Amino acid sequence: MISVDGGWRKLGGILCERYELPGRPARWIAGVGVNVSTPLSAFPAQLRPHVGTLAMACEQLPAREALVARLANAVRREITAWVAAAGQIDGPAIAPLLLFVGDEIGVELGDGGPDRRVHLRGLAADGALRVAPNRSASAASESLMQPLQITAAYGEPPWHAAPRLAPAG
Repeated sequence: MISVDGGWRKLGGILCERYELPGRPARWIAGVGVNVSTPLSAFPAQLRPHVGTLAMACEQLPAREALVARLANAVRREITAWVAAAGQIDGPAIAPLLLFVGDEIGVELGDGGPDRRVHLRGLAADGALRVAPNRSASAASESLMQPLQITAAYGEPPWHAAPRLAPAG
């Protein structure tokens, strides 16, 4: 997120997916996207008020190669720290950075069943999602969804064109 004219705009995103091949351990693929200098006119009209670019925030854009190198080094540094901590994270410190805390999200568990709709409450120290069946559920009804169980998790911001899933019933 970047601040533009007193409001917040989304600068980029991260997508992580888990896949499995028969007889092999599960693998994760992570992709990172950053809006560098794409003109707002290239985005769908409903997204334009919410999209930010580095060009909006910087007087002088860094060279793309330098930007990619800095991003790759930052990701490598965080992964190294995560591995050194035996897969533990500081969930309470990261939770304020999560976009969809308090909102309904879709979770795909890769078990052939339908996607689940849950309310994201935050992160546990091991990276598990802290979820509840609905917004008003008590803390006692919270459960943990372990990262290795999840194939995909996603939220839909209110300004998104169309929800990916039908609302929970």
